[in-house]
Amino acid sequence: MAESYDISIKLIGNQSPCHYGHKVGEEWLWSSRTPENLCFFAYNSLAPFAHVLQYGGNFPWQENPDIITAGCPDSEVFNVFELKRVPEKGEKAGYYDISIKLVGKDKDNPCDNGHKVGDEWLWQYAVPENMCHSAYEAIFIPALVMKYGGQFPWQEDPDVTTVTCPDPNVGNKFEIRRIPVK
Repeated sequence: MAESYDISIKLIGNQSPCHYGHKVGEEWLWSSRTPENLCFFAYNSLAPFAHVLQYGGNFPWQENPDIITAGCPDSEVFNVFELKRVPEKGEKAGYYDISIKLVGKDKDNPCDNGHKVGDEWLWQYAVPENMCHSAYEAIFIPALVMKYGGQFPWQEDPDVTTVTCPDPNVGNKFEIRRIPVK
């Protein structure tokens, strides 16, 4: 079974004083909940990176597979954070292409965006052509975790996970599948 890690977050630099009041050297722990007193803008920008590390993945451009740096989107401040997997794993994970397929529905109602069971997309960071933005928001972080070699503890197959569209009236089920990069 896959592991889940805690993530330490440390503010390591900025261009000017933070509007939220964060100071260089401040630290948080990301575990099963949002870190207390971490501003929403920083949280949103760090979440994809934290989740990849949390579920055992890493980024191929980082020298250390257990650490990544990421910035806050506030252009006047540009806080820079270091995210570190705890405990360190010390090994590089795989790197994959990602396919997304609509494999089922919870409801009989039609999808407002016209998605039908069997629709497929290849994911390459941008919203795939003709994919609903709401569905994409639900897919993005799990797809990123899978792309960079992570695995969720509840996945039976390490190469497949599923997510549901946030529209409760439709309930589209999307399969996210890893494809080895050749």
